[in-house]
Amino acid sequence: MGKSSFDGQYSAVGRAETLNYRAVAGRRRRCSILYGPKLNDMEDEQFIERIHLKIERLTERRVDLEIDREEVNQLQVDLGLEIPRVVLGSNVLRYSGFARMCIEYAVESIRRQRTIDTLEFHLLLARN
Repeated sequence: MGKSSFDGQYSAVGRAETLNYRAVAGRRRRCSILYGPKLNDMEDEQFIERIHLKIERLTERRVDLEIDREEVNQLQVDLGLEIPRVVLGSNVLRYSGFARMCIEYAVESIRRQRTIDTLEFHLLLARN
């Protein structure tokens, strides 16, 4: 499969700090924050966990979610792994519309197991 990215740009994902490991129904959920300081605001951490749970619920698959503080507009889905990896920029914490768009894109890419092109994604957003 490979990587899927809404704007066609792939960002290098390097070292990651662990944000949250939590066992839920016998599974370990993983959320990471890349490059930046750890989150201080509990609301941010809870919001990220809600995004993570929503993507997993809608795809019915386990997903690794990473938040990139350096590339704030990042939107990347790596389908080439056993567990799909979703990398979102930290703007998901500032802009609810960006968060919604990222969730929709990640879910559709994972469901279809392929890159969603721009026009197809715009049509998807218009339906919802």
